[in-house]
Amino acid sequence: VSPKGINADSHIAPFVWDEKPLSDSQRRGVQNYVKALKNQDSFAQEYTHTCAPAVRDLPAEFLLVPLQLEHDTNIVRHVSPNLRTMQSLVDFISQSNPPYPVIYKQHPVDVKKGKRHVQLTMRRRVDSLRRHEMGNIHQILKSGSCKGIISLNSNVVHDGFLWDVPAIVLGRNIWPRVGASPFLTGLPKKWGLLEDFYFNETVVACRESYIHYLMEHQWRLNDASNADKVGELFERKYHDTYGKGSLVSLAARKNKNSRNEEVLVNVVAKNKGWLFEDLKKSFSELMMPGIRIVSTDKPKGNADSWLYLRASEAVGTPDISRTLVQIHDQFDDGMYSAGGIRSIVKDCGGVSFTHPDQKKIIESNDIDLSGKEVLIKPVGAKQCFKVREKLPDKFTVAWIGRPVQYKGRDFKRVNWLVESLGQSSLRNELSIVLIGDRLHRVNDMIMALGIECHYFPRSKYSYNKYPNYYQNIDCVVVSSEFAAGPNCLFESLASGVPVISTPCGWATELVQNGENGFIVESPEEITAAIENIYKERAVWFSRRDSIRTAGLAISLEAWLEENIRVAASLASKQSVSGLKQARC
Repeated sequence: VSPKGINADSHIAPFVWDEKPLSDSQRRGVQNYVKALKNQDSFAQEYTHTCAPAVRDLPAEFLLVPLQLEHDTNIVRHVSPNLRTMQSLVDFISQSNPPYPVIYKQHPVDVKKGKRHVQLTMRRRVDSLRRHEMGNIHQILKSGSCKGIISLNSNVVHDGFLWDVPAIVLGRNIWPRVGASPFLTGLPKKWGLLEDFYFNETVVACRESYIHYLMEHQWRLNDASNADKVGELFERKYHDTYGKGSLVSLAARKNKNSRNEEVLVNVVAKNKGWLFEDLKKSFSELMMPGIRIVSTDKPKGNADSWLYLRASEAVGTPDISRTLVQIHDQFDDGMYSAGGIRSIVKDCGGVSFTHPDQKKIIESNDIDLSGKEVLIKPVGAKQCFKVREKLPDKFTVAWIGRPVQYKGRDFKRVNWLVESLGQSSLRNELSIVLIGDRLHRVNDMIMALGIECHYFPRSKYSYNKYPNYYQNIDCVVVSSEFAAGPNCLFESLASGVPVISTPCGWATELVQNGENGFIVESPEEITAAIENIYKERAVWFSRRDSIRTAGLAISLEAWLEENIRVAASLASKQSVSGLKQARC
């Protein structure tokens, strides 16, 4: 239930496996429950009737794709934009060309509302659209011929548990997005992996725990008719939405707070675009047991703790002792001293550093960190960045980011890229890619050198396209004077792309000369590194898997989780001013 619509925020019931198998008694409970569901015949609705006979007119082997309603909030809010229409889903699956016929199953509600599914165009002759009246989901799954389910966010993947049919989920729902999962989360390159995955020992243990979790947390009809239980749910969602007030009495709230409820962590950052809006979205999509996460432009007064992406904005926090601030750059210049825009850091409950050098900057400003929660962890790349599969048609060098002025100079030094290209003998052989913002002038300068250049401004090309960009790059140049990351370093390594970097940020820790890139200290050295990779292009491409290993232990998802854990740990703290207010 959500003010934004049914199923709008299915992350209110997250599951993250702790990697511990169920006890023998719990396993028996799961097995008995699944068996009971398979054999029940009490449902009158044909859609859920598991005891109906299996349909016969099916291929010997096939994949099942349950179609969904495009206006459903599970599609609108929890599926990537390129898959939000059923025709785009058909096209996406067809392009992967599975070795089995694909049956696209009409949604039962579509029968009464427009019959749009039957109008879809099949892209392969072997594929077909199956009308709902030709057999319900269980009649198809129990046939024994279904090799797998491909779904966005359909509950059919749970029906598949009853008949041991593996599933691929392409949307975000209550299943895990990080760590072990009972489902594959992308189309496999080798389709035989689908069945192997389902019966993998670890996956079996995870699946049993997932089913047990669903059994323990599901609502039944008697729960929906329980006024107290429904009231708690509405109050929680009301607070999430409005941040103040109440739908129930103060006494009811005290009873609610006395129980072991989820901790509400409020991630805060004013909407100024660029990186922090992506991070806010990523935090909102995160699912962690016992913790609810809400990302906003302004702090919510009812939160248990707050996480500020910009330290300077933490001056508006309701309770500084329960506030974690993040540091994303290596600026100093009096920011942390008394009266500085980040002086609030000295009073906060915790500080999250993205590089160890930031901690030194804080301490050099006489800020004592001994009584604070301190996290030092690189941001990393999202897990959706995959190792590149082919070489681009033309040797391609990329620069990713945007110029940033600090003390009157651009510390990103994108001019070093232009200088190095001007010295190169490979001008006719190069294709340059600029990804980011404020790079129009750089684009013009490179083209004036007679070098092919393509500019992808962030305002027009969103971050979710970045993994595809890295698939068509031979090497990435990092020219920063200093950096806490940079992000493109982790993204490049995660894509198996060699990095030519100045000794900034985490580059000195991760880049090994001649192995996964080069550490350089001048435009001339950038030129030499580019020409080295060009001459040994095939060799560098063959190393793509080993290049990826350098950053495998560093991921955005792990960084998000660790920050939320630290922020949640501050929830038990309360400042003196907060105690006085509570007494009043």
